[in-house]
Amino acid sequence: LYSQYGKSVSLKISTAVPDVDPPIFFDDDNPARGKAVNIWTYIVNNGPVDAYGVRVLFKDNTTGTILYNQAIPVVPKGGQANAVNVSFSWTAIKPLGEHEIFLSVDPYDEIKEVDETNNNNTRLITVRGIADLVVGVGDITLDPVTPVRERSTTISVKVTNTGDVEANAINVSVYAVDPLGERKLVGTQLINVLPNGTSASVSVSWTPIMAGSHTIQVVVDGEENIEDINRGNNEAQIVRSVLNFPDL
Repeated sequence: LYSQYGKSVSLKISTAVPDVDPPIFFDDDNPARGKAVNIWTYIVNNGPVDAYGVRVLFKDNTTGTILYNQAIPVVPKGGQANAVNVSFSWTAIKPLGEHEIFLSVDPYDEIKEVDETNNNNTRLITVRGIADLVVGVGDITLDPVTPVRERSTTISVKVTNTGDVEANAINVSVYAVDPLGERKLVGTQLINVLPNGTSASVSVSWTPIMAGSHTIQVVVDGEENIEDINRGNNEAQIVRSVLNFPDL
């Protein structure tokens, strides 16, 4: 290519072998959907002068989405010692399976080069499925609806897996916070298997010892043993008033 001084520059993507396709690197070549993946390459200028305005383009050929398209202001001369790193973060998305990541240096032929044949490369990255365990306010029910002090109440919780794969050994923990702010574990139940696209319910028995406003909190997979795309929907809580009654 040519520098701003009009001199010829030998611009090659660094690899172990001269004049081969530019490298593409992933910090994870088998990410779960929703995971951030660092993608990068680096450029070496083996010519006698600096090179300017070197555009680098990354594209997901599977979805047709351009992931990165920027011009590097300058690629200094000096070979490997002055290599310029180009990196960005990509969130693994559907479709599940292989995505072909395409890299092109000077994709629009904005720079005249000695060799145009070593500017492109592709590499596959495989996106795998992941569970998404969900519990919401509407998934927590009490029987009776209005609890009474020192009488048993059944708390039922529905958990849904809206992800791509089944989840196994899911702990569902239920807590109660009394009017004084004391939080106690009511109980933990296990869902052995929850296929994707399905729901399952568990129940625990709760006997409040104090009247007044109580907060019922549900935590799904609090130990974070299950790979989950969104832990923000693993907890929910409701507030219920516990009635008093005469101690006869």
